[in-house]
Amino acid sequence: MRSVVVFLLLAGASVSSPRAANKQKHDWESAVEVQSRHYVVRTNTFDTLARDLATTLDRSYPLFEDRFGPLAGRARIPMRVHLHRTREEYMQRGDGIAGALGHFDPSLDTCVLVWRGGIGEAGWPIAVHEACHQYIRRRHGRIRLPSWYSEGIACWFEGLQTKRTNNRVSRLRFAAAIAALRAGEARIETVLDGRSLVRGGKLQVSGLTPARYYGLAWSLVHFLASDPRYQRAFRRFELRLFAARPSRANAADLARTILEEECGPLTKVEAEWRKHIAALQPPPMLVAPAVYRWDLASNDAYTRYAALRNLRRAPLAPSIADRLFAAVADSDVVVRTAATRLFANRARGDLEWPATMTKTLIDACDHGDPELKRAALGALAHPRMVTAVPRLLRQRDERDATLYALATIGDARAFGLLRRGANDLSLSSRTRAACLRSLASDPSARTVLHRATGAPERSVRRVARAALMRLETKLATVAAEFASGAQVIMVSASKQAAELGGTRGLVGIALDPSRDSRDRVNACVLLGRVHAGDSIPGLQRLCRPGVDSSVRLAALRALVRITGKTRGFRQAQSARDRERVFRAWAGS
Repeated sequence: MRSVVVFLLLAGASVSSPRAANKQKHDWESAVEVQSRHYVVRTNTFDTLARDLATTLDRSYPLFEDRFGPLAGRARIPMRVHLHRTREEYMQRGDGIAGALGHFDPSLDTCVLVWRGGIGEAGWPIAVHEACHQYIRRRHGRIRLPSWYSEGIACWFEGLQTKRTNNRVSRLRFAAAIAALRAGEARIETVLDGRSLVRGGKLQVSGLTPARYYGLAWSLVHFLASDPRYQRAFRRFELRLFAARPSRANAADLARTILEEECGPLTKVEAEWRKHIAALQPPPMLVAPAVYRWDLASNDAYTRYAALRNLRRAPLAPSIADRLFAAVADSDVVVRTAATRLFANRARGDLEWPATMTKTLIDACDHGDPELKRAALGALAHPRMVTAVPRLLRQRDERDATLYALATIGDARAFGLLRRGANDLSLSSRTRAACLRSLASDPSARTVLHRATGAPERSVRRVARAALMRLETKLATVAAEFASGAQVIMVSASKQAAELGGTRGLVGIALDPSRDSRDRVNACVLLGRVHAGDSIPGLQRLCRPGVDSSVRLAALRALVRITGKTRGFRQAQSARDRERVFRAWAGS
């Protein structure tokens, strides 16, 4: 059995200042172990976190002991907890469960957790949850408890309640329980009939989202364990349930029978349980300690990280911003990753960052740590990061984040890659929408934008239509200027060419057979007016047979204007003479 807790993964933030450190410090092979009275915590985050987690679990241990009975013999050997730094590591090394922040692995007798980037102020509720499953396994062996009780009682312990205060409201479960009640999902039948929650490596609950199921299971246990009318009956229910040692086949039905015998008709319990949920008050929010700029320069990596973490919502004064910019090059990879994320999310605005920032972020893209690389790619997604384009074009992994950065920068050198990514359904809709938005400046992207207007995501379709409209407006403006017959001076022609993607963009328009012939003719005319010598091969291709006659003629006139050589071309030639001239230019 795997017991799991479901919550959104919160991105961590970080702290820093440059100093020498070992790159392998945060690898799992180099993870630190901290042993307390009842637990051994192994982690590749910070040793400070390992000590804090071990202390928290030691405070929970007597509460488990009081509820489920003391451990004896070999069961008293310290219990193991693994705290992984990244979700990828949790999934691969810890055999993790998609969508979960932790689970108890009975085959290893180990709690396996993924770090959310927090710094322990919340009391490690996920760790306490999984430690509850671990303690029950140690105390009662291979017993199979019904899902609602197993998860509900573990959620009940998340608040780190004491023996005298056992009715604390869980911050993690409160909102989900209220939401389920308002949606009409607070039905006792649904909660009691919950079977296995993990199927195919994912959390699945029929009829409810996993988060709401956990919230309802917690609220039911919280109600039965704290309401004076049901406290003793619920305690008898627990003792009888453990004594019966239910199996996988009969756990849900046996628990339902015992609960009804001890607490009375379930319809009455359900009505009072709903009133209990409606009367719950939100728990107080913890206030993070004040952040001081000298914390960012501390010699202790964890202190720098904690300072960055607390800066997520604090105003970035210039003195603190300077420290943050220095932290992006921190020697500690966790601190550096958090600083880079914070820079991407907070430090853009009107702040002037150092000229070396782009190079620092490019160096981070070459780091071996995947979390730092993703954070750096996110920070490079800014129009001012143009110098990073060559490095991003060489990036082979993290394709989604790379394309999003290139699309945000909007440099013409990336248009070819962005056209391929715009309709790639393996990318996130956010990245595809960014690609399409950027392609509104690419005159050769009309076909791509047309295709994207039929994308399955509504947000992508909306962006594609808007980008296509902007592109069409730009092309129509240029075409109208050509049609007016007005003389275009060199400066104006160069500006128009730049707006349409430069020489390469104009050649692309002229060579694209799917385009309207008027657009292709106008592109040829503009190439001739800006005297773009590097476009000669493309114009020569347009002189070959099979090309629309109007486009061929415009290409020929552009070649004559660029080279200054007529080579037999004269105005008002016959079709036969003109064809001979076309063949001469195409073969040159």
